[in-house]
Amino acid sequence: MNQLQIQTLLHRSSPRISSILASYCNVDASPTADNDACSPYFRPQSHSSHNHESYPPSNIKPKAIPPEVLREWQTPHMPLLTSRQLELTLLEIQRRQRQRQRQSHRQQQQTTSQPSTQQQNDTKNTLPSNKKEAAVLVPICTVEGTPSILFTRRSAKLSTHASQISFPGGYFDEALDGINDGFNVNVGNCDARLVNAAVREMQEELCYNLDGLGIGYHFKYCKGETSYQGDTKQHIAGTVPFIYILGQTQPVPSMHGSFVTPIIGTINYDLPHFASDEFKSIFKGNPEEVDWIFTVPIQDLISSETSEPLKKWGDQDLASTKGRYEFYGPVYPVPECDGRKKEGDRIWGLTASVLRPLLQKVIKPVFEKTMQLPRCDSEMLCY
Repeated sequence: MNQLQIQTLLHRSSPRISSILASYCNVDASPTADNDACSPYFRPQSHSSHNHESYPPSNIKPKAIPPEVLREWQTPHMPLLTSRQLELTLLEIQRRQRQRQRQSHRQQQQTTSQPSTQQQNDTKNTLPSNKKEAAVLVPICTVEGTPSILFTRRSAKLSTHASQISFPGGYFDEALDGINDGFNVNVGNCDARLVNAAVREMQEELCYNLDGLGIGYHFKYCKGETSYQGDTKQHIAGTVPFIYILGQTQPVPSMHGSFVTPIIGTINYDLPHFASDEFKSIFKGNPEEVDWIFTVPIQDLISSETSEPLKKWGDQDLASTKGRYEFYGPVYPVPECDGRKKEGDRIWGLTASVLRPLLQKVIKPVFEKTMQLPRCDSEMLCY
């Protein structure tokens, strides 16, 4: 296998991406305004009308999430969800938790005639107790010189989110990812614990061997413009880390109630096309966790975005509201060139809600001069 070559474009662009992400650490940590043009999802549409209505209609007064709970998610990083989107997500998690409780209670009633105390209180607005931390790595890369993003398709064997398109990542493990006493848990604007988790999970899922690639460092933190002084062409292959960590965003809730923090990084070496034997020899993949590893050009992601109803939301328990409202989320297609795409494969849900703000607010401004990127159509894309 030929030695991978350092990608000059990403090497020079990384400080600017890091700077954009760091700029959010110097402002109010609250999510962006609800009318933010690049907010990722939740555009409601009434079944009784084909017109998109502004959200929320004046007669809708959803149950409130306590401010102290919202603040747990509003870390001093780039927000991906607006205040309303975050609140609606947490309300949906509540609804699912209550639904699971009711199902459990019905099963209990088959063995006892007395309702449990938990059953009597299952209508309370309790938030999920599962607050496990997880991290995903958003790997910006180049493929034969084309700026792209790497994705995986989760194994069909997994108990959650099986066969869905995602970023590499997983749960934080204190034993594997924790920081020793005396070391600062925060490096720049990043939580080093979550960075460790995201990078570890990526290597476990993709199964790449740095020694075999002749690369001496797994990852380093990008610490601003000074990290890249000098001509990058003079860098010797192997001395540049495989991944530069550029920053992180605010966490977003999974439907299981976990805190999922996106970590943004760049793969500093130019990759071959994902359908090639060389790519498959670099990323062999762990079949227990992923069954496909592929890349999508950034230009294709931005130009091909559409939206679709988020079926998981269904009927909303909104006071003084009649009828059913659909909430729309961004969707991105996946390539078909190596014959491994399955029916229904698309980038949607949490992965798309992370991807869209990063594309519009961070990645597009950095690469728009080197690629012919489309303008954001406010009627079609921004909602």
